[in-house]
Formats: sequence, C-alpha cells, structure tokens
Amino acid sequence: MATRQPADDIEALKNDLAALRKDIGALAKTVGEQTSATSDDAMNALREKIAALRSELEGAARTARERGAEGVATVERHIEQKPLQSMLIALGAGLLIGKLLDRR
Repeated sequence: MATRQPADDIEALKNDLAALRKDIGALAKTVGEQTSATSDDAMNALREKIAALRSELEGAARTARERGAEGVATVERHIEQKPLQSMLIALGAGLLIGKLLDRR
C-alpha cells in the first residue's frame, strides 16, 4: 500500500476547496438569476442545488477529517519507529519558530 504524503493531502484539499468555491460561485449566480423568477419550479431547483452543494461540502469535510486522521496516524507511527529522529526534528522546528518569533 503506497503511503500518501501530507503535501499530497494538502494539495488535494486545496483542489477540493477550489472546486467548492467554483460551485458556490455558480450557486450565487443562479440565485441572482432566480431572484426575479417566482415560480415554484425555480425554487425547487434552487433547493436541490443547495442540497447537492451541502452534501458535497459534507463529503469534503468528511474527507478532510479522514485525511487529517491518517496524517496524525502517520506521524504517530513515525514517532514510535524513530523517536530520537522525531525529537530532533521537533527540537529543530521549535528553535526555528522561536528564532522567527524572536525577531522584532
């Protein structure tokens, strides 16, 4: 089983969010066009689109949670397998962040 890199997961999430933004933009455009229409059919179509977008958003959120959990599990496995290396990486990251935040 090929392991996914956190960078791949982040890129996939960025792509999912970009697609979601596009869909929301299309929905906003549809809402603007439908504002003048007062028929029940138009309102039902709008409700269906909103339901579909809500479902897609829930799916994207679920995917993000799953990928986040996978990322945490990967980090935990790495820490368990290589505790000294993990500790040195954490020390280095802490020093780097401290140095960056110490600048004024």
